[in-house]
Amino acid sequence: SSPAKFSSSGYDNGRYSRDRYQVTPQKEPAKKASLNADKSATILYKAMKGLGTDEAAIYSVLEGINTRSEWLDIKAAFKQNHSNFHKGDLVKAMEDDLTKSEFEKCSKMMAKKGVSIRV
Repeated sequence: SSPAKFSSSGYDNGRYSRDRYQVTPQKEPAKKASLNADKSATILYKAMKGLGTDEAAIYSVLEGINTRSEWLDIKAAFKQNHSNFHKGDLVKAMEDDLTKSEFEKCSKMMAKKGVSIRV
């Protein structure tokens, strides 16, 4: 390949010509999808209903919660959509379905974000 020659419009080999070079704007970081309280409440319900408990699913939902408001929204959605399960009391359902150490793990996960699980 021959060396590029400089012209008034930039390098004339076409690769770096000002006429062809376009600045691609940086993409903004993807915004975290807003938490879907109904979906999260249903995941928690399915993780606890029936025989056995899917602790990993519970931990996964809790990891996605970042604010007290999000937690309260999930509790409200649980109460509204799953009132037949532990009378819609998400914390009571978790206490009944998880071992003491598993529930404590959940509490600590939330506390790291400044959210009390018992709010």
